[in-house]
This record gives sequence, C-alpha cells and structure tokens, in this order.
Amino acid sequence: SEPTMKDPKLKAMRVFNVSTDLDVTGMKLMVAHAKIQMRGGGQIPRVYFYDDTKGATKKMHIGFIGPHFLVPSSSF
Repeated sequence: SEPTMKDPKLKAMRVFNVSTDLDVTGMKLMVAHAKIQMRGGGQIPRVYFYDDTKGATKKMHIGFIGPHFLVPSSSF
C-alpha cells in the first residue's frame, strides 16, 4: 500500500537478496506478493516475488516465503 511504501522501515523490509544477474547490487525491492489464505493475521504466509520473465533473466525471482509478521505492513 502507499502508506507502507512511504514508511522507510517498512519499505526496507521488502528489499530481498537476488542474483546479481537481476540486479548488480544483489538486492531488489519486491512489492508484488501473494497471500496463501484470507484470514489468520500474522501467521498467514506471504510470497514476495519479482517477475523478470520478460527481462534479462527470464525468471520469476522469489524474495521471501513466510509469515506476514516478518514483513509487516502499515495496517498490520
């Protein structure tokens, strides 16, 4: 969400390690994510990813799979 991306601490929690083939810094901001289920609070798994299937690597890069409380948002 916009409030989450405006908070430097929360935004930084969405920067994950990636191959230097994707980014020379070895880090990438990943905003896109999928929820595994609708309810369950902080225990619901999230999958953060970066779609580079049309880019240089031709791959989907997964940055994080785990409970929501480890990557909180402004509303959680």
